[in-house]
Amino acid sequence: MPVTQNAHNTENSNILEGDGTAPKALPEDTSEIGEDGIPLSPRDHSGVHFVSPSRDSKNGDAKVELGAVGSVPQFVGLGKEELMRYANDPFWVRLRWFLFILFWIIWIGMLVVAIVIIVYAPKCTSSSDKVSNYLVNSGPYYQISLNAVTDEADRFSGLQKHIDHIKNLGVKTVIISQFQDLADFRSVNPATGGTSKTLSDLINAFKNKDIDIRVLLQLSPNHSSKQHRWFTSKPNYYVIEGTEKVSKSTWKTFFHSKAWSPIFENSTESYLHQFQESLADLNYRNEDLVKEMNEVLQHWYNVSEGVHGFLLSDVSYLIEDLDKLEDEKSTINQDGNRKALEKILDSSNWKLENGRKEPFALLDVDHLDAKDSMRLYTGEKMIPILTDFATRLSENFTAEDLKAHAGSVNNHFVIRRLSGPRTGRATTKYSKEREHILAMIAYLLRGEVILYYGDEVGLQQSTTSQLDIDGGFETMNWNPDADSVKISNFYKQLGNIHGMINQTSETNTDDAIYKTEGGIFAFKRDQYIVVANLDDNNAEFDLKSEFLLPDNVTLIVKCSTPNSGLVLDEPILPSTFTAVGTSGYVMKF
Repeated sequence: MPVTQNAHNTENSNILEGDGTAPKALPEDTSEIGEDGIPLSPRDHSGVHFVSPSRDSKNGDAKVELGAVGSVPQFVGLGKEELMRYANDPFWVRLRWFLFILFWIIWIGMLVVAIVIIVYAPKCTSSSDKVSNYLVNSGPYYQISLNAVTDEADRFSGLQKHIDHIKNLGVKTVIISQFQDLADFRSVNPATGGTSKTLSDLINAFKNKDIDIRVLLQLSPNHSSKQHRWFTSKPNYYVIEGTEKVSKSTWKTFFHSKAWSPIFENSTESYLHQFQESLADLNYRNEDLVKEMNEVLQHWYNVSEGVHGFLLSDVSYLIEDLDKLEDEKSTINQDGNRKALEKILDSSNWKLENGRKEPFALLDVDHLDAKDSMRLYTGEKMIPILTDFATRLSENFTAEDLKAHAGSVNNHFVIRRLSGPRTGRATTKYSKEREHILAMIAYLLRGEVILYYGDEVGLQQSTTSQLDIDGGFETMNWNPDADSVKISNFYKQLGNIHGMINQTSETNTDDAIYKTEGGIFAFKRDQYIVVANLDDNNAEFDLKSEFLLPDNVTLIVKCSTPNSGLVLDEPILPSTFTAVGTSGYVMKF
């Protein structure tokens, strides 16, 4: 008869199995004890089953199943009590501190890197794009100095007679220079022989629907004449320091003379003049002065609805670092210049009637290359004029020089000039052919171009003319000879091509492709190809393979000796094109 015993005494009882075999001794349960004597998990027999051995088993065999019958054994993690036993273990304490400190070092490092990137990364192109909304299709520009108009006593009326000449150049915006009286910012220059009324009449004549040319007025916000009433009534509007303090200053004028002069003989105070001694620099640290200059711009903007904005000259000199009187660089292109310009151009409180837009400004800047000019002075309502073609190219510039300039301003909308009151005339600095090559390139690159009066008739710089604040060079020749007429037609054709490219480039992006090969500089933009050979020798250039052109293209404009500025309509084969020495070509495909 089978023998049974209470379950509480099974570990010490002899139990007969169902088949009558002798009972097997149950081993001591040590599965929950680790090698170090620490329990591995709480006691739990729910997952352990002792199963009767089969008939084939030998005496003493035991069969054990872990987990539910027929299920996959499950891993049991450390319990809370076991984890707490390791919490204060020195190794784990040190590891936790190491990881904690490493996390914060990495986090702070990433924060610092992000701040550095934000501070030092180049400005986004959004400002430049906003400016282009003001300026796209606004050129070519034509800058005229009233000093050049001498055929009538009233120079405003005299210029009005030559509007057709300007219109025929394909010009869309004219810049009127030397109109303002520096002794009274709200009056016209007495030397013009005109009045505010005749100036307004001139602007309205440009605005006429049959002419439709915008007008910009050139102003210099950096200084006034010493004869201005402010110089005596509001001396805090000027940059004035103790004479003894500035006696050791190394600051120089634009013309390399001493930049400080006593207010009067033996005065204990001296004023700053970065140009002529008769022109005192204004103090843009004074908010009252900034407000006054904002009102001056408002006055001239409202002189006629034909005024679209300004050309502001000498803006590189607005702010100085008075703590560095022995550092000549502390007078030019300081960080505060842009902020001062934004304030005087702020039209939020102006009364703009008949739906007029806010004014924009072109900026004449000095001593900066293209990249730094764009970085320091491009804003929502202002853009610097680039003078690299006029100031940074040598007389014998190369194809690589041209490619470097084009690449330096890639994807930016820029304003270029070849000649100007400070840079001199390209017609004098370069040969006629090279000057025309530069004109071709400037007119067809992305952006706008300023044509300085007289360049369109080959006017040469006088050997006696001074590049000074007056800005005028020579009297304009309004009745050109046959050769000058040919040059004028050359610029007229470039102006027409320039306008056609901008009108068809809806997104206003730079799609130019630049190539150089030996003395050849070439680029494609829209449906036009420009090729310039800067060597004296002829050079063959496979346009078809370089720019993937069709079999035939049309030569539109050519400049080469002896036919510089020749306007053509001549078919050519792009695969066998030969550029003669020192020549330029514009082609359409």
